[in-house]
Amino acid sequence: MQDNPQEHHSRVRYTQAGNDPIEREHALLAAIVESSDDAIVSNSLDRRITTWNKGAQRLFGYTAEEAIGQPASLYMPPEWRTWDEVFLDDLKTRLDHVQSFEVTCLCKDGRRVDVWTVGGAIRDRDGKLIGISAIHRDLTERKRAEGAQALLAALVNTSEDAIISHSTDFRITSWNRGAQRLLGYTPEEALGKRPFDLYVPLTDRATDQARLTSDLAMI
Repeated sequence: MQDNPQEHHSRVRYTQAGNDPIEREHALLAAIVESSDDAIVSNSLDRRITTWNKGAQRLFGYTAEEAIGQPASLYMPPEWRTWDEVFLDDLKTRLDHVQSFEVTCLCKDGRRVDVWTVGGAIRDRDGKLIGISAIHRDLTERKRAEGAQALLAALVNTSEDAIISHSTDFRITSWNRGAQRLLGYTPEEALGKRPFDLYVPLTDRATDQARLTSDLAMI
């Protein structure tokens, strides 16, 4: 029984494409870029956007259809656009190594977002520079967390109350000014010590350690 010629032709085409290592590599790379949570954008040497993944759409608000072909300054704040053109021209001369930096970008809806950007060269098979790739990671949540942490640290440090934290092995890891005023030890004297050895009366140490161990087991 002979094979259907159309089926045979389909199998041959599939086998040839599947065995092409360059084609497989390109397909894999394209899938990774498209599924990335980071915004991944590439620009031509004349500073035009040539690729724009879904991460870029989520972060900046522009679809690929809206972004591709536009100037690379599309998502730069107006006051940064002249700088951005000069910066990209300068960046082209420094792409022997990956470049990373923090920058503020402008979203389609007018929001500004701080991003960490990693820029790299796009070269052809002969090593000739043909474009620039940029991976942008949103820093909003990290900066919000850092701000909250700084605020908490300031509140703890200025509190009149003694506020002390320790690790799971009961070593003191933070010691505020209130603790210094109440107990007399400076942070340098207290950090790394165990509370049982530092400020808990000798008669209470065993009981206090048992209570803290029990409390820790319940967390």
